[in-house]
Amino acid sequence: MKRFLSILLAIMLVAALGLVPAALAEESATEYPTLGLKLSLTEDETAMGISAVVQDETLLVVYTGEDGTSIVVAAVYVFSEADYTRVVTDGEFIAFVEKNKISKIGENEGNVYLLSSMADFDKLEDYFVDALADEGTKLLLTPHLDKLAEVKAVLPAITDSIQFIPVEVPEVTVPEFVAQDIYGNEYTNELFASKDLTVINIWGTFCGPCVNEMPELGEWSKSMPENVQIIGLVSDIYSADDASTMDTARQIVEATGADFPHLIPGPGLADLLNISPYVPTTIFVDSQGHMVGEPVIGAYVAQYKAFVEEYLSGMEK
Repeated sequence: MKRFLSILLAIMLVAALGLVPAALAEESATEYPTLGLKLSLTEDETAMGISAVVQDETLLVVYTGEDGTSIVVAAVYVFSEADYTRVVTDGEFIAFVEKNKISKIGENEGNVYLLSSMADFDKLEDYFVDALADEGTKLLLTPHLDKLAEVKAVLPAITDSIQFIPVEVPEVTVPEFVAQDIYGNEYTNELFASKDLTVINIWGTFCGPCVNEMPELGEWSKSMPENVQIIGLVSDIYSADDASTMDTARQIVEATGADFPHLIPGPGLADLLNISPYVPTTIFVDSQGHMVGEPVIGAYVAQYKAFVEEYLSGMEK
């Protein structure tokens, strides 16, 4: 939860630090099918320096000043229903939502949408309280406060323009790869062909929840149906030459009994790390290497098992 909140806060502040990529800041599209959202901007609003960009699973409304500094003025956070159900009763999450005046604005095809807007704060300083606490960010932000007051006045019309549209889930296929596991064994895409379903658990040696679920994953791997398998993808091993992290990964695997293959994300497999900025993230791949279902973000073994059972039941119909 702390990692999730820190990421959420970072999204609120990242543009204030001038880190919104320039290519994204020029985005002119108003439909975002992968998020299931449409947002309209008038020519006058665009002329004020307001644009919309997508970062991770979030739609950001951004003001960009004449000096190129980009500042997030509103954000729509997109959760799966399962993820939202898990966090909505968490005390720390509730406190974060209340502090930042984040409100639920609707649901659409299995997604839940939360909105944070500068317009909901009486004083701009209250919206930017965390950014202003950092001297470097304060220097970037302060010259824009007068202009931001003008932006605040038009924000309600912009956020009111948000509409839900059909969600388009892009097909994800594991690229061709040749990879080693943490013991030097070699694997290719043929790994998937022998099973109807492969569970890929993306984890890191630094991640406590990842390590904590390993014993259960190890037990599950031994009792899986014959047409299902699980593999690990160690996100923080960047090459076979990373002896220190490789050794740590081996120690974790051996100590927890998670003795299924754990691969190093080289070319091809490394693309899977872009699915989510969090670990653990667990995805499901069919025998053709196509991702099926939705990624599960967080250590929720019961949810992995439920999807596998549902998928196999669907195959039997």
